[in-house]
Amino acid sequence: LRGPLRPWLDSLLGDPQASAPVFRPGAVRAHLDAFHAGRGDDLAPLRLWALAVFEWWVRRFDVELSP
Repeated sequence: LRGPLRPWLDSLLGDPQASAPVFRPGAVRAHLDAFHAGRGDDLAPLRLWALAVFEWWVRRFDVELSP
């Protein structure tokens, strides 16, 4: 997620429009920034992968989420 997939990850989680109603404002971005700065724990890549796939799924299938 720090290599060739970084642009994909950043495009989805830099501004998670589709899944925004589900998460606290700025929470996903904070996790992403910590990961890129090397401050994430061993599970950070797994969390970010799950969040990215969730964001992709919501966008791809045009799912409407409410808080």
